[in-house]
Amino acid sequence: GRAALCSDTTPRSRTVAARPRSRSSVDRRRTPSRAATAPRSEHSAALPAQQRRGPSGRGRNLFFRPAMSASSMTAAGRKTVRVNASVAAPPAGKIRFDETAKVDFGGHDRIETHGTVHMLGVEYADGTRTVTLTQSELLPQGGNLELHWACVFEGSDEWCLPPDGAVLPGGTADSGDGKASRTPFGGDGKLVLSFPPGVGEDIERVVGIIVRNNADWLHADVGDLVVPLKTPSSSGVLKALSVAEKPGSGSLFERFCRINDKLSESQQAGPAGAGGVFA
Repeated sequence: GRAALCSDTTPRSRTVAARPRSRSSVDRRRTPSRAATAPRSEHSAALPAQQRRGPSGRGRNLFFRPAMSASSMTAAGRKTVRVNASVAAPPAGKIRFDETAKVDFGGHDRIETHGTVHMLGVEYADGTRTVTLTQSELLPQGGNLELHWACVFEGSDEWCLPPDGAVLPGGTADSGDGKASRTPFGGDGKLVLSFPPGVGEDIERVVGIIVRNNADWLHADVGDLVVPLKTPSSSGVLKALSVAEKPGSGSLFERFCRINDKLSESQQAGPAGAGGVFA
């Protein structure tokens, strides 16, 4: 860049008036930087530095200026921006769960709908756990979209209301059955459920179904939406399956459905989890 400025064919900046160059001035610019800083005459050498530079404080040699400090850069018109580290780099959390579920809904007189729900579970260093759901293409005709959801505690399959202290989006309310809650999706298609340290530490997972206009139950292709908050254990998988194996508990198909719901958890629990399913 500096070489280009020294070229005879490069247009001069508007702020610096073009003037004919003498041979001596060209030779001076080609000399090493030490020579550039040397006084041009005995008279200039005798003058104080401020007088040699002129009223503006800027040397006449534009190509060999000393490095500018942060304060002088600000004075020259550049902005020095200082960003608080806590704002620039928010505390990173560990992703515990990251999956996308497909939703296909329609038929007969229903609105044909094909979309997705992205499910993200994150755990932070201070123990805070968050569940973020993001919907896409599930509300094509306007109206409202809500998550009908509940907490499932370790060793149980019962849907329960969230514990006291959970941080929930505005508009969250009991669905009316004392077991599930309803939370509306925001305008950006997201909702975030947060469990601070010490709140709901025995919650194993958050489960839910998306409801549109309080009428259409948009079941995902995999069944209920499930976001685990704890790493599943083989004992928890076995306990949840065995509790349902009581006389009159249902048909063989219902057993198949229960096992299907536990496959993901059994895989996360490792070989012992698979053994629980087999048992």
